[in-house]
Parts: sequence; structure tokens; C-alpha cells
Amino acid sequence: MAYPNTKPPLEQFEQIANVCGGILSDIAANFKVARNTVYAWCNDDPEFKQALEDSRERFVDLAESNLRKLVAGVPAIEKDENGEKRFAGWIERPSETAIIFTLKTRGKKRGYIERSEVEADVSMKGSINIRDWVKDRLQKK
Repeated sequence: MAYPNTKPPLEQFEQIANVCGGILSDIAANFKVARNTVYAWCNDDPEFKQALEDSRERFVDLAESNLRKLVAGVPAIEKDENGEKRFAGWIERPSETAIIFTLKTRGKKRGYIERSEVEADVSMKGSINIRDWVKDRLQKK
């Protein structure tokens, strides 16, 4: 059901926003309205604004959950002849890229950051006194 001229019920907006991951263009397309209309709904109604923010946070949660799977990998587990579970390889190997990304972003406080080291010669050889320079410039006027 489309609501081109009227705001939909909050519950329907929440449902569509969650399905769309909080992506405004997708939400607008589902309601067959312009993006500006969805902006207006959210600007005019704090509950709609909160619903949009919540849907975006859920989408980030989903991404983090999938990132965790990429970092850890998905092991293949099988039972041996005694019924004991054992590692039998990988369904999905851990992703080096996901591991590096996680350490660079969430591991910063543990020192996993890239820093550029810059050496600079800050000696003042050949420099002039700033007061003398200003006085000289004022006298030339």
C-alpha cells in the first residue's frame, strides 16, 4: 500500500525502514514518494526520526555480525567414529582483510594504528627575529 500524499502509520514505516536497512532512497521507493518526503516525515515527527535511526543502527549491527564471521571464519565440524566433534577444515576461511580492518578500527586503543613518522629540521639557523622583521616592514611603508 502506498501513501504518496500522507504519512504512513509508524509501525509500517518502522517495518519498511528495517527491511531497507535505513537507506532513504529504498524507503522512499517502497512508499512511492520522493526522498524529500521521507526527510519531511522524519523532521516533523521525532518517532519517525528515531525509527529511521534505529533501522540504520540495526543495519550496522548486521554488518558487524557479518564482519565477526569474516574475522573468525566458518569452520567445518564433523563427528569422528566415537561421536566426538572435530575440526574438518573451513567452510569459509578467516579473512585477512576483515582482520586488518577490525584491528585498525576497533583495535586502535591497543595500538593497532598506522602512523606516519615525519622528521623535520626545526633549527632556527638563519632566522630573523620576528619583532625586527615587523619593525622593518612598518618602516618601509
